[in-house]
Amino acid sequence: MDESAFCLAPTGEIVLGPTNQHVYIESSKSNKEYITTLFTVSASGEFAPPLTLYKYERMPAAAAISAPPHWGIGKSESGWMLASTFYEYIANVFIPYLNQKKIKRPVAVFLDGHSSHMTLHLSRLCREHEIILIALYPNATHILQPLDVAVFKPVKSRWQYLKRAWRINHNGQEVSKFDVPTLLNAVISEDQMGNNIRSGFRATGLYPFDSTKVDYSKIIERKAFAEKEDQTHTQETFEKEDIVKFIKYIELKIGPSLLDAFKSTRENGEEWKGAIDMMQTYNMWNEMTTDLEKTAIQAPSLVRKVLSDTLAKAIYWPEAPKKKRCREENVPSVITADKWVDHFEKKEDEKKRIELEKLERRRQNEEKKIKKEEEKLKKDEEKKNKQVQKVKCPKKSKTVKENQ
Repeated sequence: MDESAFCLAPTGEIVLGPTNQHVYIESSKSNKEYITTLFTVSASGEFAPPLTLYKYERMPAAAAISAPPHWGIGKSESGWMLASTFYEYIANVFIPYLNQKKIKRPVAVFLDGHSSHMTLHLSRLCREHEIILIALYPNATHILQPLDVAVFKPVKSRWQYLKRAWRINHNGQEVSKFDVPTLLNAVISEDQMGNNIRSGFRATGLYPFDSTKVDYSKIIERKAFAEKEDQTHTQETFEKEDIVKFIKYIELKIGPSLLDAFKSTRENGEEWKGAIDMMQTYNMWNEMTTDLEKTAIQAPSLVRKVLSDTLAKAIYWPEAPKKKRCREENVPSVITADKWVDHFEKKEDEKKRIELEKLERRRQNEEKKIKKEEEKLKKDEEKKNKQVQKVKCPKKSKTVKENQ
């Protein structure tokens, strides 16, 4: 399972013409909105009923009327996939499809780890219906997701063609959002789509299961360097292959004649007596060649210096930008597993506990506030009573005292 967005307006077209002249006409009712559609495919090469999402608070009747009978229709305020929308798709579209086709359980479903796919109530629903939800590794769907590997590209290519054909057949009008399910249904119903799906499962090694089929060359490798902050230099650990690449690059750039001079100087154990501007290059090449004979290889100090010539800039190893440390959680990838459910039940219980503590603190604060107001009112009442008593019993005058 995976979602993809489809633009209603034509994209990727170039118009050539003379300058300062209008050589194009904008089509009527131009719409650059993107419509999200969720696709589900099986290893046998079939599409399950998809789901198209619209940006509405209340679904118009035209959306349901224009869609094919088996097509799922959903809505959200943003037009994107939400946890509630995905739950409704599994409960009201996907599970009835499995029952209708009498597909043997359990069923394994591979999807990405988006938050809309990883909810506790969805996990409980799938466990009840023997559906195993498996979240693929993060940042690896381009090599592990069959839809990304072999299906979405031909689908979108055909989508572009059908949009252009639609404009020609409808006097320049573009595809409306309610026509998206019908056109996409025509695309996924084509014969070659089944072969694309099967090849996607083979290329990702999911079916038949074979980890050697995965194209690991598409993975961007980030090498981590252990840094020690001191006043002198930063020590960096290099692999042997990296040193070999540096040496080969230097030897390629300096040419065969200069390389022979480097080798003869090294064999004789002499210092470099050639051109002065090549002294740093020789020293770096000599140190790297020496380091190859060692088991623990460390980059020479000269590599860490930013030299002025272009050769040094080419071979200087860039430092990866520092990122803020993120909290890591050891969450299993099988969303319907007992460990996953226990993990998120604990999180839910922790959220409830924190929420109850907040409510209790709020209640206590309200009680304190009410108590303070009552005390204030009581003090004001006592103050008023004292003033009334003073008015009723004024002080006796001196003449009255003398007569007594």
